[in-house]
Amino acid sequence: MTTEINRYLRQQWQRPGNGLMQIIIVNGIIFVATLLLHVVLVVVGYGSYFDQLLQRLAVPASWEALGQQPWSLLTHCWVHIRFFPLFWNLLMLQLFGQIVMDLLGSRHCWALYWLGGLVGSGFFLLLYNLSPHFRGTHAFLLGMHGSLYAIMAAAGTLAPRFSLHLLFIGPVQLRYLVGFALLVACYSLIDGAPAMGIAHLGGALLGYAYVKQVMHIGPWLQQVFWRFVPPWRRSRHRLRIIKPQSKGPVSATPAGTKEDDTLIDTILDKVAANGYDSLTLAEKQQLFRASK
Repeated sequence: MTTEINRYLRQQWQRPGNGLMQIIIVNGIIFVATLLLHVVLVVVGYGSYFDQLLQRLAVPASWEALGQQPWSLLTHCWVHIRFFPLFWNLLMLQLFGQIVMDLLGSRHCWALYWLGGLVGSGFFLLLYNLSPHFRGTHAFLLGMHGSLYAIMAAAGTLAPRFSLHLLFIGPVQLRYLVGFALLVACYSLIDGAPAMGIAHLGGALLGYAYVKQVMHIGPWLQQVFWRFVPPWRRSRHRLRIIKPQSKGPVSATPAGTKEDDTLIDTILDKVAANGYDSLTLAEKQQLFRASK
C-alpha cells in the first residue's frame, strides 16, 4: 500500500500544470513529518523542543524576533499541528483552487499561495505593532491563513457568479461565500483569534488585487512580447478555428475586424507554443467567443 501511495504522489507531482495538487501534497507531507517528530520528542521526554521548533517556524509579532528568524515568512504557511483544521483548509483550497487553476493556470496558483502567505504575515506584523490594543502582545502566526484566503478571493474575483451547491443550503454564488468568509475574518479580530483574522484579510486583499492586475495588464504584456518574436517562430504549429458553414439565413452580425483576427492568431500561437494554461483569463474568454 505504501508503494502505491508513493507512486500516486510521484505521478501527481510530476504531472504538468498540476500546481494545486502539488501544494496539497507538500502540506500533507510536512504535516505527517511534523506529527511523527512531535510523537518521538514527547516519548523520549523532549516535548518542549517541539514547541521551540514551532516558534522558529512561525512568524513572531515582534520585529526584533522576526529579524532573528526571517525564514519564518516563508515557512509559516506550510506548517500545521492539528489535523481537522488542516483537513478543512485543504478542502477549501481544493474547492476554490480548482477554479483558479482552470481560469489562470498552475503558476498563478503557486504565486497566489506564496504571496498570500507573505502579505498575510505582513498584515499580522502591522496589526501587532501599530494597533494600541495589540501592541506588545506575544503572538505567533502559523498556518496557511493568508494563502488560503488569497486563493479564495482570487476565485471569487474571477468567477463571482459561479455557484457551489452546499449541503442543506443549495446553490450559492462564490461572491457571497467569499463575502461571508471575510465577515467571519473581521469578527475574529475581536473574538480571540486576531492573528488568524488579520492574515485572512491580508491574503484576501492580495488575491483580489492580483487577479485585477493580471486581467488588466496580462493581454497587453502578451501583445508587447509577441512583437519581439520573429514571424517564422509565430507561424510554427499554428492552430486554426474552423467554423462550420451555416445553411440558414445570413446573420446581420458584422464580421470580425482585422484587429480581432490578429488577436486570435496571437492567442493561437501562444497556445501552440506554451499550451492552453499559459493564456490569461481575458485571452481564454476571447478564444471562447471566437470559437462560437
